Amino acid sequence: MWSLVCEPVRILHLCPGVFGGHVLGGGDRYVSELIASLGQRPDVAQQLWVCSPARRLFQAHSATDVRTGRWRNLLRAARGCDVIHIYQLSSAAFEVGVGLSRMFSKPVILTDLGGGWSTPSRLLGRKRLAAVAGLAPLTDWSAGDVGWRAGDRPIARMFGGGDHVLRTPQSGSERPNPVDFLFVGRLVPHKGIHELIEALPAERRLRIVGNAALPSYLARLQASARDKRVEFVMRPHDGDLVAIYRSASWTVLPSVWEAFGQRFRRPELLGLVLLESLACGTPCMGSRVAGLTEVLERAGMPSFMPSDAQQLTRTLASAPLRGTPEYAVIQERARYAAEEFGWASTATRAMDLYRSVVA
Repeated sequence: MWSLVCEPVRILHLCPGVFGGHVLGGGDRYVSELIASLGQRPDVAQQLWVCSPARRLFQAHSATDVRTGRWRNLLRAARGCDVIHIYQLSSAAFEVGVGLSRMFSKPVILTDLGGGWSTPSRLLGRKRLAAVAGLAPLTDWSAGDVGWRAGDRPIARMFGGGDHVLRTPQSGSERPNPVDFLFVGRLVPHKGIHELIEALPAERRLRIVGNAALPSYLARLQASARDKRVEFVMRPHDGDLVAIYRSASWTVLPSVWEAFGQRFRRPELLGLVLLESLACGTPCMGSRVAGLTEVLERAGMPSFMPSDAQQLTRTLASAPLRGTPEYAVIQERARYAAEEFGWASTATRAMDLYRSVVA
């Protein structure tokens, strides 16, 4: 139940999906890490409830400990909270949260994490946002994506943190051999990995780390990498990530708007991989796609236009590598940026927004 510490702000978190298993998606990880950081503060009391598309209810005590909850307990939590924070616009969580907001006159904060379901309220389009008291988008691009219009309602860019990888117990495995460039993430077309392989200069080394969601795409990547200095690490353990990031001079996220005739509406809302890399002291670069642009600019890291093979090749070829004076300057900039993109800073931004809508 609610903890009582110095009249805390009482937050009811509602999100779709179900936490659990050995792998957390980016949205799951974002919610769990933000709540964990808020939990370190003495001015917060919070509960997390998970609403599946079938409207089953789960009370989450941690990111991996989920228990079935009763409606009456959720109603009691909503009645006693100060703010309802919802983590997906097109979801059962949004519809449940708006219903609770109207029932108990509680303000709603919305953070959209991409994706979603065909819910009844989706038919209302932007009119749904009238029920939202304040927006907590990951980036300005994310705010525009949901259709938020400037007005007198509070809004605060949340960004996020990457320092959760430093708190994960390390596996103790040997550190991977050094490489020039690193990709970490799902191996899917909108990540632009095929363009990264094709643009890789002959003398540079690339390590691709992640899970293959599409076997056909993985086969295409492996075929393109056959004559280049590229290695694949499939299904990495979370405990190996810090060593993997630190083995590279640069982490690259080359996401694209289009690939193989398919257009992607939301290729990247934030790019947690970039923030994880910064937390490990490894500089990053990425394409100027959606929310990535804001993260890279704010961190002072290089960027390139998506699907511009020549520009990507030039960027990779001219990137200073570990051991050079130029690289030391960029690495120091990365360490400074990591402080701003920590989860504690994200929690502070969230608290400022909670207080503004309560006031």
